[in-house]
Amino acid sequence: MGSAILSSRVAELHGDVVYLQSLSMRNNLVFTNIPEDNAPGNETSEESGKKLQNTWKPL
Repeated sequence: MGSAILSSRVAELHGDVVYLQSLSMRNNLVFTNIPEDNAPGNETSEESGKKLQNTWKPL
């Protein structure tokens, strides 16, 4: 009986790890080959979003 509980807990923890890994990857997206003009400082998220939209429109 202890073995079944342990196996169940391992499966549950594995699911938690997979979820956390996917969450981490989703929150750390990296886009390359998109020109940036960041001379005055950091771009706002709105500016970055517009650049991404404009880059993907031709696709």
